[in-house]
Amino acid sequence: MRNFFILCIVASLLIGCDSNQQNQFDAETQINLDTASFEIIHNKPAYDIDSLPTVVVELKSSAWKNRMLITSERAYSEIPKDYYNSYQIPDTAVFAFSTWYAGGGHYYFGIVDQNKLVVKRKWEEEGNMEEELQPPNPYTNYMTFMFKNDGVGVIEHKNSI
Repeated sequence: MRNFFILCIVASLLIGCDSNQQNQFDAETQINLDTASFEIIHNKPAYDIDSLPTVVVELKSSAWKNRMLITSERAYSEIPKDYYNSYQIPDTAVFAFSTWYAGGGHYYFGIVDQNKLVVKRKWEEEGNMEEELQPPNPYTNYMTFMFKNDGVGVIEHKNSI
């Protein structure tokens, strides 16, 4: 009987919670990314006789303490802001890089959207002349982060080509 009474109290509290109050609480604890700085950290490829090189790419920001893993791939190359347009990357991107290796790779960029960091990615391969006449692959959402005072929340993560 006691457990039933406790269950009824918990249920009434859950039902009585106002989603507007929760959204207001989230907004109060969410870190403002408009003034945050972002930096990509990557290690040099680790070579092993039996394996291919691997580069771990992480994101560091003034908005939080710890680095966030973005990807681990075969190569890394920063894309300078002057080249964003040629890679269909918006000028408002806070970082951009590629992981091109042996004829193909991903292009990544990060953008702040509605106080969330959205990491977008697309896959490209070396092609022939006919393929070059096709429209480029679009970028798709790869990861979405929301940063709060008490930590980082990964809202979305897609780990596919």
